Amino acid sequence: MGDRSHRHRHITMGNTPQVLELEWSSPSLLSVQAIVTLLPEVVVPAASPNPPVDWLLRFANNNASSASGVLSHLAGLNYSWAAPDHPAIATADGSHSDQADFTHRRYPLNSTTPLAFAPEDYYNGHNNPTAGAGRSSNGQMPFFALESGEIGVHMALGWSGQWRASFQATRSGTVNSLLASNASGFVLLPTEAIRHFRVMVASWKSGELDGVSDYSADTIAMGQVGLVVLRRVILSHYAARNAAGHLIYPKVASLGYPNWIWTGGDLNETNQLAIVKALKAGQANVEEFWIDTGWYDSIAGFAGNWARPLSATTSRSQFPNGVGVVFDYAKNATAGRAMAGVLWACLHAEGDGEFLALHHPDWLLRNPQNYRPGAENTYGLDLANPAAVAWASSWVVDSMVEWNYDIFRHEMGMDFAHVPFWGWKDAQLEMECGLVRGGFSEIGWVSGLYDFWDQIRALRPGAVLDLCSGGGRNIDLETISRGIWKWRSDHSIGTTRSAWERSRTVASALSAEHQSMTMGLGHYHPMNAHFSYWADGFSWRSAATTGIVMAWDVRTDNSSQLAMLAKAVAETQRLRRYTVSGDLWWLTEQSLASNVWAAWQFHVVGADSRASSSLALAPRPRPQPVCRWGGDVLPAGEGWEGDHACRVEGDCWVREVLSGDKVGRGVRTELGQDHDRGSGGSDADPA
Repeated sequence: MGDRSHRHRHITMGNTPQVLELEWSSPSLLSVQAIVTLLPEVVVPAASPNPPVDWLLRFANNNASSASGVLSHLAGLNYSWAAPDHPAIATADGSHSDQADFTHRRYPLNSTTPLAFAPEDYYNGHNNPTAGAGRSSNGQMPFFALESGEIGVHMALGWSGQWRASFQATRSGTVNSLLASNASGFVLLPTEAIRHFRVMVASWKSGELDGVSDYSADTIAMGQVGLVVLRRVILSHYAARNAAGHLIYPKVASLGYPNWIWTGGDLNETNQLAIVKALKAGQANVEEFWIDTGWYDSIAGFAGNWARPLSATTSRSQFPNGVGVVFDYAKNATAGRAMAGVLWACLHAEGDGEFLALHHPDWLLRNPQNYRPGAENTYGLDLANPAAVAWASSWVVDSMVEWNYDIFRHEMGMDFAHVPFWGWKDAQLEMECGLVRGGFSEIGWVSGLYDFWDQIRALRPGAVLDLCSGGGRNIDLETISRGIWKWRSDHSIGTTRSAWERSRTVASALSAEHQSMTMGLGHYHPMNAHFSYWADGFSWRSAATTGIVMAWDVRTDNSSQLAMLAKAVAETQRLRRYTVSGDLWWLTEQSLASNVWAAWQFHVVGADSRASSSLALAPRPRPQPVCRWGGDVLPAGEGWEGDHACRVEGDCWVREVLSGDKVGRGVRTELGQDHDRGSGGSDADPA
């Protein structure tokens, strides 16, 4: 920027993070501001050389009469790290909507071939940049760990749109690292300002972790020390919290049946009230009732008629008394157990002839590749427009009050308002001003997305945001900091409970992918959950985290199945003393194979250097092995009951111990006799 001046302001806030504001300005009055936050060291290993650091970039044109020069090649991080000892990049797949979602990967680096990463440009298996592009974890997580010998550094991104990353080793023992924007280049008009990437960097060394002094070489080889550090940083500084400062986590929710997952729709006031009544009559302490897509009037599928007055949104043929009557009944404690309400809406999608298209067409974005004059078209809501953001946030808040629900399940993705829409808007802006604006609309839209969520939480204290983007396709530091993720992948939504019951092959494959996702996502976004079709120990524990989604109609359960459900729910709630904020350690490698063990441990560090830990293991391979823990053969046992016990339950076992500062040294297996006791969900039914 030519000759530059700079200033800085250092803010110290007691034991809270320290903030350093840095600003550079040029003679043309273009300024760049970096808000740098030093995060407290308590969450990282004692041997770490530096505390974690977070920074956010802002750009402003302070000239009131002239546009800035072209801003291009914007990077949130461009740095060369010392990494002389066999450097490698550890990362994870994002969501492809397949069984490999959130699989961990490790790529050795060399000085001849750079590694490059970016979100994928397809949706549900279709290589179609008009549909899938523009979501931060679509196929690739925006989290990277540079490992070199016993040291490592995490580099994580907060940007819910497009990005690119590259890593190149050099012959001098360094690694050049880049986290950058895809924006082709744009100018800032007079007095215009933008925010851009958030970046977090956290280093570690494979020495002693706070509160953990005993872990094995196998544990280090699986990269667990670095992953535990990352989970601690995420939980302490990024995961969403309520007004009292407590972590917000997924709970046990019943997904209203029937809906799009099984039948393509057909939910209505009568069957939803009947399911709530059945849940209230049961023994299970189910905490939430969830109504997903299909409850609203719509001309164009997922694109609902998001209208004012609110009553014009709800399908009166399906809900003659409005969707709120279901949530009123669910929360009525005098009618039985009270449950919070969850409501899904894809508020950023609108169709021809619907409310926003009729009343605010200037708020809508077009996909030029799919737009056909006179045909039925789907539009995206332009969140770069503050008036559209204010309207959308007030719509959500008013609907939460009028319909009496608590968790807004925001479908932010699907096919709407991403790369083709942003490109169309860039072209409109360039025609208006005659200046280059490539990438500017994405920046405005993503910033407006954050404003939308922040306004909801400010206007409705206590509101919980459950985020969705065709499953887990938009997970990054910024989305993690604002909401939970109840449904981490759209893979296997075409299967049914009946298929689970008919085929052990289906059951084993589905549980294997659930276990892999539980292990794979637990360090990056701890506040995630997924679904189960059954409440047996094998399938339930494969998917359960702090919560779970019951993806079946409880009205079809018999008395023994309902009793088993009550035990499963109670265990999930009891184990939150570990799963909400404990360290997560893998005891086996992540795998999709149905003939190997999957094992993980939650370890809670005690204030007096003692610690409690909970251990869950699933599944049992075929042929069935004897599993050895710490050299001792595990005793057989049955049932969900019993604290501080190690018990085998069909295809899985659970152990809770007071373990001091010890973390399990892994699981060894020896092949034994196959003791198959049936098929599907009945294998691990508790006695």
